[in-house]
Amino acid sequence: KCKYEDINPRENLYYYFTEDIFSSLDEEIKTFLLSTSVLESFTPDLCGRLLEINNSVEIINKISSKNIFIDSFSKDEEIHFSYQKLFSDFLNKHRESAFSSKQLNQLYIKAAEIHSFLKVYNKAIHFYLLAGNQEEAAGIINSNFTYLFDNSEYNILRECFSLFSDNEIRLDSQLFFNYLKYHISINQINNSIFLGLGYLI
Repeated sequence: KCKYEDINPRENLYYYFTEDIFSSLDEEIKTFLLSTSVLESFTPDLCGRLLEINNSVEIINKISSKNIFIDSFSKDEEIHFSYQKLFSDFLNKHRESAFSSKQLNQLYIKAAEIHSFLKVYNKAIHFYLLAGNQEEAAGIINSNFTYLFDNSEYNILRECFSLFSDNEIRLDSQLFFNYLKYHISINQINNSIFLGLGYLI
């Protein structure tokens, strides 16, 4: 079975073309690409943290010089990089077959730690769960719940809670308590909106 047969023909052609380019790269660049594609955007510093290397600038320059599907942009007075969407998809599909289970788990834990540092909590939870570390995933919500709840960051909380199954939520008493508190509050807000609309009508 062709591993790209479930992709539409245009993307299929792109994937074959990209795989041809990818296979010609040296192992250092391949590992860098497959690993850093867990980040939506990155800086050399973030890559260094993720891979525990100190030559990220050199590798990024090599990638850029080869015209490999990488974009750069300025954010917070710092240059950030990201992979073009289809290339990122290619790397994400390729990663699981290229890395061992141990390598994947180590990468996902590092990615979770970085996203937690960046306060992108839903991504941090996602990667902890991929690494099979439910305790750390639940800890992301539990340790930040009061701040997010008090500042009405309900969309963030909704995204974070949605990553857990009902059973996973029930198994962690603190997570379950926070989940109930969030839902009670949301229901009160929805009821208030409903009553307000009724009053206006």
